Amino acid sequence: MSGSVLLALGAAALFGGLVLLTLVAFTPGVPRRRLAAEFGPRSGRERAQLSRLGARAVALTERALARRARDRMVAAALERAGIDLRPPEFVLLVACAALGAALVGGALGGAGVAVVLGAVVVAVAVAVVRMKEHRRRAAFADQLPETLVLLTSGLRAGHSLPQAVDAVVTESLPPTSEEFRRVLFETQLGHTLPDAMGALAERMRSEDLEWVVEAIEIQGTVGGDLAELLDNVNRTIRDRNRVRRQIDTLTAEGRLSAVVLFLLPLAMFLFMTVANPAYIGELTSNLFGIVLLGVGAALMVAGGFWLRRIIRLIY
Repeated sequence: MSGSVLLALGAAALFGGLVLLTLVAFTPGVPRRRLAAEFGPRSGRERAQLSRLGARAVALTERALARRARDRMVAAALERAGIDLRPPEFVLLVACAALGAALVGGALGGAGVAVVLGAVVVAVAVAVVRMKEHRRRAAFADQLPETLVLLTSGLRAGHSLPQAVDAVVTESLPPTSEEFRRVLFETQLGHTLPDAMGALAERMRSEDLEWVVEAIEIQGTVGGDLAELLDNVNRTIRDRNRVRRQIDTLTAEGRLSAVVLFLLPLAMFLFMTVANPAYIGELTSNLFGIVLLGVGAALMVAGGFWLRRIIRLIY
């Protein structure tokens, strides 16, 4: 197949992915919920807004994920990241982008470049999800002390705990307001408030919120002043956050070095592929060069995990 045909197919795949993303993610007037487990499959009205080809592709991807038991894992990652897409939609978008990049790379530099570009697209998608998840969890952790202040203020004003949580939903900023709105919704479905908040702590991987849930459960068992108990927990959380910020400041240089060391070889490889294809062809045109590329990629991944362990001291 000629390079121009591969380039055209790659451009068509990228365009199709963008169209599907527009249809799925930017459809106006349809409220999306990340409670798919409670509501089941999407309604026919939402399905009708996709093209027949797109809906069929999403359905095939959904069945493939279900067969491999990956749908719940992807759904949990998207929920933590705050990405309002269902798992098959997200996987299909990433697959279209990776296929398009691979076809473009095959037209420009051969099979080796196609594999590298496809893998880079998948890696970037995973990195974006993890980055958004980390930022959302960090924002939730930073807002948690103020959330506890709102809870204790509501309790001291004579409100019940569910009423205080409703005040948090009204007064807080995302992602706290979004997550506590889901907590209230789960209580309406029959879950107890401690169980719903425990699910929130597990979903956001918040050890601080787990302490809050344990304090609420202990107070419900033995009694006592819940507002005073939450104040004590809040002071502990503020101290932990202060230490965490100090660690982030001290390890900022190490994190930046890790990013530069990881991206520099990839950038140089792509630059040399465009500037001097014959030079890169010595690596991608024979088995020994492909093995060297694989060894280099493995060493980069190992170095990334090593640096991650160095700069993440206590959390």
